[in-house]
Amino acid sequence: MHHDTATIELRVAHAGQLLVRHEATSFRAQRIDDEATAWLLDAVRAAPRGAPLRVVIRVVAEASDDDTTRALTDAVRAQMTWERERVQRQLQAHARSTRFQMTLGAVLLVGFLSLAEVVSVMPEGHLRQIVREGLVIMGWVALWRPLEALLYDWWPLVASRRAIDRVLHGELSVRYGDG
Repeated sequence: MHHDTATIELRVAHAGQLLVRHEATSFRAQRIDDEATAWLLDAVRAAPRGAPLRVVIRVVAEASDDDTTRALTDAVRAQMTWERERVQRQLQAHARSTRFQMTLGAVLLVGFLSLAEVVSVMPEGHLRQIVREGLVIMGWVALWRPLEALLYDWWPLVASRRAIDRVLHGELSVRYGDG
């Protein structure tokens, strides 16, 4: 199936609006602004999913300059690489946390269900039924959040990683002037 290229144009007056230099973070000295990063990734998420991606940085008020072009493209690629690594670390941390939550939830479920069985030695009546049902419900509720984390919470991180990958693997160009 043929898809038209999805083009995202990020317009700035000067390259300096996009580039951020942090002396304190020497491991990431040249990068693009956080707001520009967020805007770009939001635009990528809104672009048609199957279409190849083209990101155009339009520098309106500066003349063409090879050093600026290289600085901008390098900074965007470096920022997206850093963002991908950050999201990957978040996914790994989420997986560790979810494993712990699932283990704890399963232990609590078994514990509450076991207590519910122990309650069956109580004299027959409404109190026994209420306590037993309450323990069963508490056991399943203890598993609710771990299951939610396992089934749903990681999807936004995967969507972010996909958007970042689209920028990293897509076409990136810098153009000058208002054209």
